[in-house]
Amino acid sequence: MDTISHQPRGQPLDHVVRLEALHETGLLDSLPEGSFDRFTRLAAALLDVDISLISLVDRNRQFFKSQVGLAEPLATRRETPVSHSFCQYVVTDGSPLVIEDAREDHRVRENLSVRDYEFIAYLGMPLTTRDGLVLGSLCAIDKHPRKWSHLDQSRLYDLAAAVIAEIELREQSLALKESLLASEASEEHRRSMLRMIVHDLRTPAGSILTCLEMLAEESVPLTAEQSELVTLCQESAGNLLAMINDIMELDRTEVGGSVLAKEPISASMLIRRAVRTIQPCADDAQIIVDVQFPDFLVPLNVDIRKLERVLLNLLTNALKYSPKYSTVAVILEVTESSGDKMCKITVRDSGPGVPDAKKMQIFNQFVTGSAGGERGIKSFGIGLSFCQMAIEAHGGKIAVADTPYGGSDFHFSLPLALGDEAAIVLSGV
Repeated sequence: MDTISHQPRGQPLDHVVRLEALHETGLLDSLPEGSFDRFTRLAAALLDVDISLISLVDRNRQFFKSQVGLAEPLATRRETPVSHSFCQYVVTDGSPLVIEDAREDHRVRENLSVRDYEFIAYLGMPLTTRDGLVLGSLCAIDKHPRKWSHLDQSRLYDLAAAVIAEIELREQSLALKESLLASEASEEHRRSMLRMIVHDLRTPAGSILTCLEMLAEESVPLTAEQSELVTLCQESAGNLLAMINDIMELDRTEVGGSVLAKEPISASMLIRRAVRTIQPCADDAQIIVDVQFPDFLVPLNVDIRKLERVLLNLLTNALKYSPKYSTVAVILEVTESSGDKMCKITVRDSGPGVPDAKKMQIFNQFVTGSAGGERGIKSFGIGLSFCQMAIEAHGGKIAVADTPYGGSDFHFSLPLALGDEAAIVLSGV
């Protein structure tokens, strides 16, 4: 497996997971925004350069989310093909690019931006996500040769870190907003269904009470009419039982997902969304979340909200039971089971592990591994039960195992998407 970690590492421009992350930011082809323009203005001022760019590098082009100093029509167009891009080398190398005179530098002297835009001196810092994906570059450009000092590089490095923090903060805010809206919609649907069911319960309940009152008034053996009333009572009781079962099924739907709203999505995107949501908690606990992806997209057709909730439950437990300064790993693999390709996702913690006696029971409701986590957080044992029901509703399996060096692997497998759903995912970038 080609692992993407927190260490800066370059990727090809057409690296599908990198492109997926880039497109998911929603920044490509977006309008200029003051929150990003502040960074390019500050970079131009601090480094005293002609031009500063926040460049997002797509497969065949670079898009300038923000720019200072570009001439028209490039300032309005805000993009160039990669034939005019120095920033592409920041992405492919995964490291800063320092060029004092592009006309004499073998890496870029043939680049068309030297001829067409007179870009001569260039300093670019990678915009690298927490999971090691390089989205583009924050760069400073001069139209004359220049030696970049250590202070120049240090300042641009710090600004690049602030830019990627702004991007990830926006993504976290969007994820939390979407989660809140989905939760509100689910809660309103639940309340509406319960109101309707409770209202409908009145009729059979009333019939039962009436029949029982009539039977209570009789002191002789049942007549044919009385037998008919008993039959009616039994039918009404049956209806009442069915409605009670509906309430129970509604609860199971909310908890485990017996009704699934399936959509195509890649497993890497699903994981990144969950990690993005939980990241503030990881930062607060001073725990690293290390995400490991293969170099290809893994297509799924799932109820996205329920699977995000599964991952959030597993990640929350992993953070709760892992000590400070440790690492929680999220590992995506493609495995084979009975001849079928499966998506396997593992959440590996650094906690005390699950006792053997509880490994078979841990996914039952109200069963917990221990009284409290590293930070004294108590669990009520509902989350893992939900995880099991949600995964099984998707035709998958979930289990827990010990790791070789302590801690636990909570892992689940899901069938890969086939046909049109897989095609949608694989063509998304």
